[in-house]
Amino acid sequence: MMNNMHALVVGVVLMYLGQKALGSEIINGKKASSKSVPYMASVQNDGKHVCGGFLVSQDFVVTAAHCCQNCTKMSVVVGTHNLKRINERVMRYNVLKCRHPSFVNVSSGRDIMLLKLSRKKENHGKQRKPWKTVKLPNRSNKTIKAKTKCVVAGWGRTQTGGNVSVDDLRVVDVSTIDLKVCQREWSPYLRTPATLPQNIICAGGYETKKGACQGDSGGPLVCNGKAVGIVSFNYNNICDYPTLPNIYTDVSKYLPWIKEIMKKKKCKSFLSKKKEKKRKTWKTVKLPNKSKTITAKTKCIVAGWGYTQTGGNVSDDLRVVDVSTIDLKVCQRKWSPYTLPQNIICAGGYGTDKGFCQGDSGGPLVCNGIAVGIVSFNSYCNYPDVPNIYTDVSKYLPWIKEIMKKKTCVG
Repeated sequence: MMNNMHALVVGVVLMYLGQKALGSEIINGKKASSKSVPYMASVQNDGKHVCGGFLVSQDFVVTAAHCCQNCTKMSVVVGTHNLKRINERVMRYNVLKCRHPSFVNVSSGRDIMLLKLSRKKENHGKQRKPWKTVKLPNRSNKTIKAKTKCVVAGWGRTQTGGNVSVDDLRVVDVSTIDLKVCQREWSPYLRTPATLPQNIICAGGYETKKGACQGDSGGPLVCNGKAVGIVSFNYNNICDYPTLPNIYTDVSKYLPWIKEIMKKKKCKSFLSKKKEKKRKTWKTVKLPNKSKTITAKTKCIVAGWGYTQTGGNVSDDLRVVDVSTIDLKVCQRKWSPYTLPQNIICAGGYGTDKGFCQGDSGGPLVCNGIAVGIVSFNSYCNYPDVPNIYTDVSKYLPWIKEIMKKKTCVG
């Protein structure tokens, strides 16, 4: 946050890559043989394929962080190349999501997530070849050379606008692309700053008719027998290659994080225990004690690790900014013709160069020492334009108190 922090915009504005850039499907590939790619996993929501993934241990699957962000019944299927042939009892697993803590969206990178299986992987009958894990890179400072021959597999679309997924796993060979060439080709299509995220690999989709498409996100890019990349995004849902290189998360750059989670069998928090001991004691923040409307021009603060400008990068250091609340009638008038939701607070971003940005969603708006709001959405971060929108915490006090009392979510 410079003078602004940037909030996630839900249903108001799209990121420069947005949902249309997510994922990939296998283009101009072939049906995978029964003995090939035995590490593949299908990440599903309510029994339907959403993304790919790959088995890296008996109880962990790696996929992309942007996968299944809104899933309500997430599971993983391991042990079949045909999604019409699933033995529910032994092939489907419930999972614990370990999304990278610094992930915001695909445009900022860190598009990696580990899924801990509810039980260790099983083999499925004597007639089947045992399903195997795929090796990861053994060091984090290795850069994949351009023109390295690799393979990528998935159940995604086989053409632009085709079905979201196919029944049979498909595989295609692709070659890696020099990062400077990749950046040059992508630059005209990116908003300021016109740079691709860090820690990526580019392969396929450029000067070839082979690559990935929607539905293949999260699948592995395997080079010389090692899963070096994770399918992250392509351009605007377009799979009619050649156009632009496909983008993969560079697995090697996240090896310490991956190894720590796999060792501890649980998600890693932002702060290690050693760091916590050295820091000032962390405290809770008070909530409102009753449903109350915040007076306009109340002085408040908001904090976060989000972008410091539109299209920027997340901050390593927590940043804080002071903002003032805005009258709801004024707020609605400035957002017109868009009708704002109920139970909100407006503060910052209008008539000032201070506010929030992407990566700050979920953070608190604190007024007089009380967390009265939750960062929800804005329009852009180049203020002033329209007020920033926060959820009004006071309107949900009964629900909050019931959950905290029962120590479980209310159905």
